[in-house]
Amino acid sequence: SLGLLMIFSASSVQASLSGTPYAYFIKQALTLAVCGIIFIVVTNIPLIFYKRTSFLIVLIVVASLIAVYL
Repeated sequence: SLGLLMIFSASSVQASLSGTPYAYFIKQALTLAVCGIIFIVVTNIPLIFYKRTSFLIVLIVVASLIAVYL
């Protein structure tokens, strides 16, 4: 929440020139909410799932990193 306060404090003037002064704050708050939900889901998956699929997860991550640079 401190980060959201800092975003609002630093960007409210710039955002108010293009509309609402809460534009960046709302965008960051929504991102925080989505990431919080993803965090809760991922932490509730049993550890054995990650042990079984770790090689596949690593392959997907490496392929994604390569795709960024192509």
